[in-house]
Amino acid sequence: MKSATSYKAAVYSGSSFDKDFWKGFAVDKQINSAESSISNYWIRDFLRSDFLTPGEAGTRRFAIAVRDAMNRSTNMQVKEDIAALHHLMSGMPNRVVNAKGILDQFHISQATQEEIKKHFPHTKLFGENFQFVPTEFLKHISLQTVELDNGGLLTAATERFNDVFKREPVESSNDTFKYSTKGKIVNQRFRKGKP
Repeated sequence: MKSATSYKAAVYSGSSFDKDFWKGFAVDKQINSAESSISNYWIRDFLRSDFLTPGEAGTRRFAIAVRDAMNRSTNMQVKEDIAALHHLMSGMPNRVVNAKGILDQFHISQATQEEIKKHFPHTKLFGENFQFVPTEFLKHISLQTVELDNGGLLTAATERFNDVFKREPVESSNDTFKYSTKGKIVNQRFRKGKP
């Protein structure tokens, strides 16, 4: 190392070469750019290393926790936060993240973060890094349904829900909304519902 500000370094440790996942840390101080492709080359291609959690698995775990928090929470503010989170994430790029970092980045309330964290298999996974895969996220949260107190159910693709259904507040109430939409009827169905 000729310079303290321009170097590459990697440290790995594990208990067994054959029977253990070695954990490591890499630093690339030779690149003064936001581009991570060269750093990724050194870590993934040259050193043949990757995250302990593959991108699809980490993204799936996060998406399922978000979906389960939405479906099981009884707190309407938490549900509103999660709906907003999905719309914020719809344009999120394929990059290295962890669940805690995503929720902090979008300023999600502590109550909502705790609700999502509850649905992880282990709490330590909440802070584990993985490569976010947008298509995997959308597989697990593809439809959004809003149930109204008048018995109405509004369902559309999650990323298009706010385009399909226009929501307007009713002036005399803080928690009553009017939804409107228009389109050509292409099919009708019966489904079994709650008695």
